[in-house]
Amino acid sequence: MNRTANNEYLPQREYLPQRTQRYAEGKEERGNGYSPCCPLLLPNSASSGVNFFPFFARSLPLRNSASSVVNFFPPHRPRARRGVSLLEVLISMFVLSIGLLGVAALIPMGRFAVVEAGKADRSGACGHAAMREIKVRRMLDPYPWADPTKPQWVLADGTNAVDAAFSAGSFAIDPLYIARHFRENGNASAPSLGPLPRLTLGSVRTNLELAESIFLWHDELEFALPQNIDPPPPDDSDRPRAVPLGGPPEAQGNYSWLVTVTPAAAEANLPVAERTLYSVSVVVCFKRDFSTAGERTAGVADFYGGGWGGGSMRLDSVIEVKRNEWIMLCGEVSGRTVCKWYRVVSVGDLLVNTQGSPDPKGTPTTVLSLAGPDWDPNLAAIAVVIDHVVGVYATTAELDSSLLWNK
Repeated sequence: MNRTANNEYLPQREYLPQRTQRYAEGKEERGNGYSPCCPLLLPNSASSGVNFFPFFARSLPLRNSASSVVNFFPPHRPRARRGVSLLEVLISMFVLSIGLLGVAALIPMGRFAVVEAGKADRSGACGHAAMREIKVRRMLDPYPWADPTKPQWVLADGTNAVDAAFSAGSFAIDPLYIARHFRENGNASAPSLGPLPRLTLGSVRTNLELAESIFLWHDELEFALPQNIDPPPPDDSDRPRAVPLGGPPEAQGNYSWLVTVTPAAAEANLPVAERTLYSVSVVVCFKRDFSTAGERTAGVADFYGGGWGGGSMRLDSVIEVKRNEWIMLCGEVSGRTVCKWYRVVSVGDLLVNTQGSPDPKGTPTTVLSLAGPDWDPNLAAIAVVIDHVVGVYATTAELDSSLLWNK
């Protein structure tokens, strides 16, 4: 409500038109109630009924004869903000839930990656430690080798070394497996590793404790975290420290290793007596299964590539193997076995018929993609799988009889 010059109260919507009409009829002077700096502008024809006010008149007050403050326009009220509908809330919750599920899925994937990285790091350390053990204990000297399949446990020295170990071309030095097999079954005639004869060391034979002290990695110690993890006092007199579980630190015994020896590729076709170079591979296992179920063999039915860098191949049966594990391919060259290790890049299944062609109703087989040294696809190969092999570390060396390995 506003007052006119005669102190009559008029509604806001009626006051401004009446005031304008009075000015047009000459009843109201410009200086009486109108600001001289903000004059009222009217069109040429007063009969048009259109009153024009300058845009800045909104903020300029006017005074009438009764000194009452009058505004041309009512005070500006901001438009009320539009609310959020229930549908918009539901859509936002759906989008947010998708993002949270994606973040939650990263947690187990990150944990798996950390565990696998830890295995790779520890297997590398175990492989280097095994290489040092081979040098220090002179395991490439044929004299201490022993063949557990012979009842006399004759040491392979001189000519016997060639007859017992080298006649097959390749062999495995695996005293830990032989000792465990003797402890569980009561006989030392452990099965061979695929086509490779399995040898032990004459100093170990069936002594399981001695075999574990050599062929188990002892640098994986187990510690207990302190209960008090508060910051140490300023004098550092009671600093919390990690203490071994149950006394002295002990190895967890998760990592073990064995050795495979095969003629070097450059001398694979030479007679046994003329060979000097051998490829020595340290095979590192994580929680190895020492039962007969922990080792499997399968024939290689077909190579899909030229064998360069391993390539892809199809086995003649279904065999359980996982990605990033290792398998050994064995074949015969000049009547003697050669073996090479490969990392499994991918694993797949394929149904084939008797001719080896894909057939939805055929026999299931396993298809592998391998990474490793070159392989001759013309050789009849056998795939040997040892469970939980996490790393293979190879080198080329001469036998210890030339003393080159000890230098």
